[in-house]
Amino acid sequence: SVGEALGYEVGYDAKTKTGKLTRGGATYAIRAGETKAAKTAADGQASEVELNGAPLEKQGRLFVPVRFFAGEAELDIQWDAEAKLVVLRDPVFE
Repeated sequence: SVGEALGYEVGYDAKTKTGKLTRGGATYAIRAGETKAAKTAADGQASEVELNGAPLEKQGRLFVPVRFFAGEAELDIQWDAEAKLVVLRDPVFE
């Protein structure tokens, strides 16, 4: 998964259709069909993260917009139209 490739611990509860992502002490709860994710920072402070699209649940898996990962990991995101793929990279390498 994209999340695992970017260093997130990934979990999914099929009953509640909620994904749990953890990275760097921050934990995110992301639900299918909702455009906001709950974030708990390493210091315990709770907040909401706006998603640019609602995650989709299909066959017991949760598909989260790639832009979420790019934004939270402070990565540059680009679309390569010719190759039809999304490119995520550290802004240092731009």
